[in-house]
Amino acid sequence: MSRADLSSIPAPRMAWWAIALLFAIAFSIALAGAVALNAGARLRASPSTIVVPASAMTLVRGEGRATPQGIQLEATGADGVGWVVAPDSDLDADAYSRVVWRFAVAPPGRLGLAMTWMRRDRPGTVYSAEIEWSRGDARIDLTRHRDWIGPVHGLGLVFRGRLPAPLVVADASLRSNAWEATLDDIVGEWWGARGTERRETKTSLRDESDQIAPLLPVVAAALAFAVAFVVWRGRRRGVAPDLGTIVAIVIAGWLVVDLRWQTLLWFGHASAWSEFAGRTLDDKHAADRDAPIFAVARRVRDADRPRGGRVLVLSDSTPLATRVAWFLYPDNVWVESRRGGRAAPLRPDALRKGDQVVLLLKRGLAWDAARGKLVWPDGSSREARAILADGPDFALLEIQ
Repeated sequence: MSRADLSSIPAPRMAWWAIALLFAIAFSIALAGAVALNAGARLRASPSTIVVPASAMTLVRGEGRATPQGIQLEATGADGVGWVVAPDSDLDADAYSRVVWRFAVAPPGRLGLAMTWMRRDRPGTVYSAEIEWSRGDARIDLTRHRDWIGPVHGLGLVFRGRLPAPLVVADASLRSNAWEATLDDIVGEWWGARGTERRETKTSLRDESDQIAPLLPVVAAALAFAVAFVVWRGRRRGVAPDLGTIVAIVIAGWLVVDLRWQTLLWFGHASAWSEFAGRTLDDKHAADRDAPIFAVARRVRDADRPRGGRVLVLSDSTPLATRVAWFLYPDNVWVESRRGGRAAPLRPDALRKGDQVVLLLKRGLAWDAARGKLVWPDGSSREARAILADGPDFALLEIQ
């Protein structure tokens, strides 16, 4: 029989344990490659994580104060910028390149974030890197940033935009990029141990692009290695690769990805159960991410005020006003609408006697307690009485 005839004979099918072992070896090779691509020169680092507490930070731009929870930023400056700096922070950038800014009270959405630092070899120069952020803690990987090198100090976090609600910076955590720590971080991100809120399982997978090494590319690389070995094995023996073995390897990879998904589902279920099970609706809202907004809405809802009239929620932040209004239903709530990116101005003659107006971080309207009037920028006004008043940022008024 010729060699050409032999090539049409499929190779003997591998046993299930041999397929599992082959995939495990291929997966280990792919994972080692992912670690090598993302780790630094050190195998181990001590400490593996450097934490800069809020007590070592200073607010250099914007309005705020130090609290037991951390640095509270209540408003950005006139230029729309807030800046928190840890002036005495000092570390080796080549060994610590993954940074997490943790919030005790998370900032609202639509806020631009950037990290700043200075280098010892270039005193007086401030470097920065934009942080791709939408919610939760702010994370950035500076491994490949050209200016994150050598001894650095004066780490800072910049906020750009208007704050509809205060935020609190708790600390900054700098993770070693040593091989051991990098491997731990990669595996931890896969199983939701870091970087995701476990009860947000269905949305956590969209954060894979921010992970050090997402699971799917590693599994794909492992499949490629394993299938390549099966093909090479068949050619070496002069027989056609066994299709059943290749299909079994692909199924093994799919099972790994699906196992991760099922694990995240279970973590999400367990987390949601522990946070919300057996609680009243108000307690559930107070335990959710919108707890600070709900606290404001509950003050309005539970205030000693007439019922049945209109409640107008006025804020420069439409998302904030809309969320407060949602918590106030089934009251007759009205929120400013935006057309063409601008809110239609509310005129004094649009208000009726008995209307209740919620001023929440609203510029252009002011409550003049001395005169008992709600005042517009052009000097026009309406008489009102204060049901609740808490400085210039929050007031609940009844139009007279």
